[in-house]
Order: sequence, then structure tokens, then C-alpha cells
Amino acid sequence: MNSGTSGVEQAPIEHPHQKSSTNPNPHSRNNNKMVGGGTTGMGTIGTKPTLLEVKPMKFLIMDAPRQANLHLYIKEMRKHSVTDVVRVCEPTYQGAELQAAGITLHEMEYPDGHSPPQPVIDRWLQLVDKTFYSESAQATTNNND
Repeated sequence: MNSGTSGVEQAPIEHPHQKSSTNPNPHSRNNNKMVGGGTTGMGTIGTKPTLLEVKPMKFLIMDAPRQANLHLYIKEMRKHSVTDVVRVCEPTYQGAELQAAGITLHEMEYPDGHSPPQPVIDRWLQLVDKTFYSESAQATTNNND
């Protein structure tokens, strides 16, 4: 997506059985920048990701990473036990680094500034159902209670 548009660029999904920290006010808009360590060229995260929780579901909404700052996004995703990333914009990074971090990338691109088409909505709902409501998701959740 272009930097001037609003909308969900990425929608990482947290598995319900994994512990995560939550924003005390999930409705607050957080515009804090996140900056990498002391090495030049490490990049930054533009807008800090926002955690959205509607039990048993948790979603981490964030801007699209670039290859140069993907490691910072992965670090943030690990803080929230993200298991899946849904990329809805044009690719700005390679998915191999996510895969190496144990995060599954789902491609559901649709045109910037448009509503998602029905096939994308259907795939999204199938992923949400599988991640949060399938028998295996429920069994995993029950085993960790």
C-alpha cells in the first residue's frame, strides 16, 4: 500500500494458546516509532503495531515491512506469539525470513484503496476459523490451560 493510504497492510495472527502481552488500551492509536540497535542501516518500524484482541482471537495490525527492517517486525511479532502473517499488499520483502522464524506467510493481495474481493474474504475467514476455532486449535488451547 502507498504510505498515504490507510488500511491494514499486514494482519499477523496470534495462536490463542500462546501467552502474549496486551495493550492496556487496545483502542488507543500508537504512533511511536521503533528503532533498531546501534548498527547503521538496521531500519525502523514506522508505526508501532497495534494489538487487537477479541477472545479467543488476537491480531497484530502493522505496516508492511521492507526487507531492511523485517527483522524488527519479526522481533515484535515474537513478543506477541504471532504464528501467521497475512500479506494484503504488494510484496515488499521475501517470505523466507518469516518462515525461518516459524511464521507462516499467507498471500491475500488485493488492490490498494479497494475493499477485499469475496475470494480474499473467504480465504481470510477460513484461516481465522482454522487458527482459532478448529478442533486442533481448541485442543491446543485446552492442553495449555
